[in-house]
Amino acid sequence: MTFFEIVDELIRNCAEVLYLSLQGFEFHFARYPKGGFYKAHLDQFDSRSNRMLSMVIYLNHDWAIGDGGELRLLEPCIKTIEPLYNRAVIFRSDVVLHEVLQSNKLRRSITGWILKRPSGVDLLGL
Repeated sequence: MTFFEIVDELIRNCAEVLYLSLQGFEFHFARYPKGGFYKAHLDQFDSRSNRMLSMVIYLNHDWAIGDGGELRLLEPCIKTIEPLYNRAVIFRSDVVLHEVLQSNKLRRSITGWILKRPSGVDLLGL
């Protein structure tokens, strides 16, 4: 199975189990250099509310405690998640406030969003 076939299957399963109207996705490769971080935020825009689920898949071989780069969920509960190789994290885009803590070495992931309608509404996807 290819990555996008797996994502399509995930969308079908989440839509069925969570009773969500999911149709589409967008992903990108995220690279945080040593010292990189991302301040607390939601993955939902004020002007565009189609992101339903956020997903991160970590690509960090030989990651160890102390390497930093953890995903910290802040609301509705506090949880810190190590960016271990092949770990996937899925959470609500519109309500889970989160941040990426400072990385002490290069940190890589595939990060994306499962959408409630296709993002290509117009040229800019807005």
